[in-house]
Amino acid sequence: MNLLAVDDEREVVEALRQGLNWKEIGIEQVYTAISAMEGREVLCQTPIDILLCDIEMPRENGLSFCRWAKGQYPELECIFLTSHAEFDYAREALLLGSCDYILQPASYKEIAESVGRAIKKIEQKREHSRLERQGKEMMDSFLKLLGEQEQAEEARLAGEHGAARTERERDRGTPGYAGQDTRQGIGQEWGAGDRQGQEWGIGSGRLGQEREETGRDIAGGEAGWWGSSGGYPEEDEDQERIKKVIFYIQNHLDQDLTRNELAEYVHLNPEYFSKYFKKQTGYLLKDYILQEKMKLARQLLANTNLSINMVATRVGYFNFSHFSKAFKKLEGMTPGEYRQAAKQK
Repeated sequence: MNLLAVDDEREVVEALRQGLNWKEIGIEQVYTAISAMEGREVLCQTPIDILLCDIEMPRENGLSFCRWAKGQYPELECIFLTSHAEFDYAREALLLGSCDYILQPASYKEIAESVGRAIKKIEQKREHSRLERQGKEMMDSFLKLLGEQEQAEEARLAGEHGAARTERERDRGTPGYAGQDTRQGIGQEWGAGDRQGQEWGIGSGRLGQEREETGRDIAGGEAGWWGSSGGYPEEDEDQERIKKVIFYIQNHLDQDLTRNELAEYVHLNPEYFSKYFKKQTGYLLKDYILQEKMKLARQLLANTNLSINMVATRVGYFNFSHFSKAFKKLEGMTPGEYRQAAKQK
């Protein structure tokens, strides 16, 4: 985790940075700022988990700065350091949801214990979010499995319907099933001179063709999808599947979507699926997914107070650095810069 220490006295923030064994507490990196303005710049550029802030500072005090910071990054935990034991300060700190309120002078041990409590609080929140996400994924998997079972049952019923249809056609006298007169007619048409020749005519002539066509009529069976197209489904069915995939992508942007997963979702060969997706949409699959993720990220950055870390999670990035690089590559600015620009419009 990262911590930002803010105090208008440089000696104080340096003492905080150097006076504790932060890695032992659970802090990877300590950043410092000597004003609320500097603190804002750090928060916009770097993922910060804990804010350790003085209250009494010139231009903008710590309470005002924390109010802004919590508005931009709701998951941020704030700890106030102050030499003023004033009730109004303590009350406002509580209203802002501060994790702790420490009166100066305070020992390093007291500060370390306070930061430790903040770390534990953050870990509990993240574990809760992880369990919620895991529960959602399990439910999605269950619904997917349920949908596949329903499709399999529909295919089975459709296959039975196709078999019954073939049986009815045979009973009504479909060529090749109607008896001796029909066999003789087919045998004569194909030039067979006796009953044996007529039987061979049936096997290699119109009947063989009709059997193939009947196989294509059995909805839901593999022959129905693949037919004689060399292993690829029919165009209109593909288009419906691409629409289904697009809907799935837009409703699962918080996940790490892969080609194989999406191809399996619509029961297509992965290589064929990616080529046909490009043909139908004009986008490579990975580019389309990235575009949709960043579209949602822009909306969340501009219209909500979610922290940038939380925005990253909402679009399927669990590494802030990866999210920031992907966003900047597409938008030309960091997520923090985009949010600032959006707020100024």
